[in-house]
Amino acid sequence: MRMKLITTISVIVLLATAGRVATRSVRMTAIDHELSLGYATDRWGEPNPANPPGPDAGELWRAEQVAHDDRTTLLFLAVSVLPAVWITYVCVQRYRSHPGRIAMFLAAAIILPLVHGCGTESSTKETSALTVPDAKDLTIVCFHDNKDLPPLKFVVSNAKQRADIVKSLRDLRWTEPGWRLAEIDMPRPDIDILLADDAGRVHTYQLFWSGNGLLDQDSGLALGVTDISKLRTHVTSITGLSSTPQGIPDDFQVVATYNAGRSHWSSWDTTILRSGEANQQARTNGQQQTQQFNLTDAEMSDLWAAVQAAFFFQLKEAYESSEIVDDFPSMTLQVTVNGTTHSVSVHAPLEAAGEPDLDLFNKLWIQVLKAVPPPNEEQVPQ
Repeated sequence: MRMKLITTISVIVLLATAGRVATRSVRMTAIDHELSLGYATDRWGEPNPANPPGPDAGELWRAEQVAHDDRTTLLFLAVSVLPAVWITYVCVQRYRSHPGRIAMFLAAAIILPLVHGCGTESSTKETSALTVPDAKDLTIVCFHDNKDLPPLKFVVSNAKQRADIVKSLRDLRWTEPGWRLAEIDMPRPDIDILLADDAGRVHTYQLFWSGNGLLDQDSGLALGVTDISKLRTHVTSITGLSSTPQGIPDDFQVVATYNAGRSHWSSWDTTILRSGEANQQARTNGQQQTQQFNLTDAEMSDLWAAVQAAFFFQLKEAYESSEIVDDFPSMTLQVTVNGTTHSVSVHAPLEAAGEPDLDLFNKLWIQVLKAVPPPNEEQVPQ
C-alpha cells in the first residue's frame, strides 16, 4: 500500500513537471502579450530623450519575467529528481525482462516534453520586422491630448534623420502576428509617420508611446512592439523646438503686450515680424523708450514652433480670475498666421493659474521673452 502511494505521488510530480516544461511556450506568449499592452513601460518608466538611449525597457522587463519562469521550472525539475528515481526503480522491477521498453518510456517521459517546450519557445521568439521602404519624403504628425486641437506637422528634410527613422522602424520587432484593425477599436495615436517612397506611394505608421504599439496601415495590423525607445528618441529630436516644422507663413507676426499694473516694472509692447525684425516700446512713468532687435532664423523657427506647440489659435481669448482688480498685471499675445489674427490675454497671471491650457500660453510667452528680452531685468523667462 505504501509503495502504491509513493508511486502515485511520484507520477503526479513527474506529470506536473512535464506539463510545466511542455507549456513554456504558452507562458512566453502570455508575457509577450502583457508586454504589448504596455505594462513594462509603466513599470520601467518612459524613455528619456535627453539621455543616450539605453537598454529597451520592454526587453529588460521580458528578460526578467523569462528568468523568473525558468527558475521556477528548475525548481520543478529539482523536486522531480527523487520521484524520477523511484519510478525508474519501479519500472526496472516490473519490466526487468524488457530493458528496451524501459529506455523508450524514460525517453518519452523526459526528453519529448523538453524538446516540445524549448522548440516552441524558439519559434515564439522568432520575431518579425516591418517592411519599410527608403524614404524620399517623410512627415511626422504629432497629436495633442486634447482631441479638439489640430495636430502638428514636421517635415523631415534632413536625409540622415529620415534614414534614422526608417532604420528604427525596420528594427522594430514583435512576437505576435498582430490584430486586424477592422476587428479592434484603437484610440488616436501619439504620432503618425507618413513615409513617401521613390514611387510616390505614402506609407503610414501610427505609434502609441504608452502602449508600445504600432499600427501598420499597409498590412492593416495593430502590432505590439518591444524596442520602441530608439525610434522615440529620433522622433523627439526632430519634433523638439530646435527643429524646423513646416514653413513659416510670410505674414507671420507676434505682438506681445505687458501691462505692469501698479507694479514698479515697465509696461511694454513687442512686435516680431516674419523677417526677424522686432520692435519693443517700453513705458515707465509716462516716458517711452524704443529698441530694435533682429532675430536669427533659428530663433524665428523656435518661435513658430512654439506657436504651433501652444495650439495658440484654439486658446480662449481671456484667462482671468473672478476676483481681480485693474491694479494686477496682464499679458497679451496676438499672433497672425495666413491672414488670421488671434489674441489671448491673461489678467492677474497668478490668480488665473488654475485655468486649463494656461501652461500652453505660458510656454509661448516664455519663448517670446527668450527671443526679445523685456526691459525689466527681474522679468526673466521661467
